[in-house]
Amino acid sequence: MTSGSGNIDISGLPRFAFGNTPRLADRLAALVVAGRKTATAWPVEEGLKGVEKGLLEVVDSGDGTPVALIETIQDVEKVSFDTFTQIQAEAYGEGDLSLAYWKWAHEGYYRAQHVYQPDMQLYLQTFRLKATLDDDFQQDAPLHVKAEIDEAAADGFNATKSELQ
Repeated sequence: MTSGSGNIDISGLPRFAFGNTPRLADRLAALVVAGRKTATAWPVEEGLKGVEKGLLEVVDSGDGTPVALIETIQDVEKVSFDTFTQIQAEAYGEGDLSLAYWKWAHEGYYRAQHVYQPDMQLYLQTFRLKATLDDDFQQDAPLHVKAEIDEAAADGFNATKSELQ
């Protein structure tokens, strides 16, 4: 992994922001930049979006600034919401990393979008951080990670590492 956008040409690469608000895009991009988030998922109804093993994508912050370059590291998996696993929840990198938090947060997210079903099918993308593209964003990423953990704890989610295993 490299830091800074100095010699990385991202022109022509697909770009996206996580989530559905600028605040959520910043938070989730920061989790990627911090090395905590290595997976994402979306309803199968949205299609594969061209995601396949080896795909390079640029992650944007909430204001559209490119902040990370990621690479899909395996074929996209089709998974069911109700059979999502603890390992998959940890790779998601959100909250306290627990499956309970993942289900709680994502049920709420998908309900707000009027697509939630307990057995809804999702595409799961696993990726790795290839490079950070914005030094200032990278410097602030630990603050977002702390806020993510603190907010999860305030919502009653504070699993310890031993509880996750």
